[in-house]
Amino acid sequence: MLKYCFVFFFILSQTAYASETSLLQNVSIGIGMANVSVTENQSTLESEDSSSTEEPAEINPISTISLEMSYHFKNYINKSIYLKSFIPLLSSDGSGYYMAALGMTYYLNSISSQFNFSDEGTSLVISPTFRYYVGGYIGGGYLVYNTATAKKSDLVLDMSASGGVDFKMSNNWSIKADLSAGRLTGVNTTGIAITAFFGGTYYLP
Repeated sequence: MLKYCFVFFFILSQTAYASETSLLQNVSIGIGMANVSVTENQSTLESEDSSSTEEPAEINPISTISLEMSYHFKNYINKSIYLKSFIPLLSSDGSGYYMAALGMTYYLNSISSQFNFSDEGTSLVISPTFRYYVGGYIGGGYLVYNTATAKKSDLVLDMSASGGVDFKMSNNWSIKADLSAGRLTGVNTTGIAITAFFGGTYYLP
């Protein structure tokens, strides 16, 4: 019993004071839905035809099956900094949303990544089994959207909050589900983006 207590406190102490280099970087990839509702700015509508008295053309919502990729390159004990992007794979009307961002994730019940410790022939590996997290990201996006009369595009600033869960499947990889929602502010448009992805995470050696 004393031996197990010693091992437990040794692991705890090493985890608490682990350097960033002991927490492995990881990459994840997922497939899911990206839904964006878009409204054109009033100034844009006025510049298109200042003399028109007709109602502005309705914008079709953007709804695509998308591919999401992220790279957690800086890990601390309970948080990580990452790069994230997603691109549309399938859309019924040719619309889409492309995005790249920098974000931060806070893990509420676990260390941020797999932890490796090695010293004079002794090695120790701690892999998080089940993690849930919250966070956010800020980045740039490119919208392609349709009105009743034309196909248009815009550049936007994306500020989103996110959350999800991650479940370990082996020492090197896990499955995850991620949900995000945020505000888009563009040159000609504003909007709301909601995404949901399901995929896997791989810990880099």
